Amino acid sequence: MSEEMWMSRFVGVPQFRADMSWLVAHDSEVIGVCINWVPPNATQGWIEAIGVVPDWRGCGVADAMMAGTLSTFFERGLLQAALDVDTENLTGALHLYEKYGFAVVRREAIFVKALG
Repeated sequence: MSEEMWMSRFVGVPQFRADMSWLVAHDSEVIGVCINWVPPNATQGWIEAIGVVPDWRGCGVADAMMAGTLSTFFERGLLQAALDVDTENLTGALHLYEKYGFAVVRREAIFVKALG
C-alpha cells in the first residue's frame, strides 16, 4: 500500500484519532499498529485497523494494543467499542476480539460474480 493510499484510507480522515491510536516499535522497526476512529459527537470508538507483523504475532503486541485502546476509549467517556472483522481471517484476530468481550451484532454477505 502506498503512503498516499495509507493516508487517505486510515489517517487522512476526520474521524482518525492519533491520540487514541497505537504504534508499537522494536529497535526502530514498526511491529504493530492499531488505528482508531471516533466520529464527531459519537459515543462509540471504532478499531479501524489492527495488525502485527508476522514475526511478532503471539508475543502479546495485539493484546497490549487492544487493552490500551479499550482503556483509552473508556477514559475518554466512550460507551462502546466497535470493529469489523473478516471471520475467515487466519491470523487469530477473531479470537482476540472474543477474548475482549466483543459480540457479533450483524453479519454481512458479499456477493461476487465472475465477468468472463
